[in-house]
Amino acid sequence: MIFSGFWALTTRVVCKMGTPTHSHIPAILRSMHAAYAEERGVDQWMIPLTMEAYEVLAVDFSRCASLRRSRELIRILVDFGQSEIDHS
Repeated sequence: MIFSGFWALTTRVVCKMGTPTHSHIPAILRSMHAAYAEERGVDQWMIPLTMEAYEVLAVDFSRCASLRRSRELIRILVDFGQSEIDHS
């Protein structure tokens, strides 16, 4: 049996959103940091980002406004911070 209304049920609404502004940066970075912690299966406080790391992220995001780049930079900064702790 072929469902004739299939295409009608799969329509999507596309919303165009502007580039995030400077005021959005803290919430975006907190969300990305929490997502990375969840991906690693730990609480966010177990893989902290320093204030210096947040400043680096905010400056980089202000320049490039790339979510993908910021997500990767969070991974790098967290992993670097963990390696520094391991060597202490």
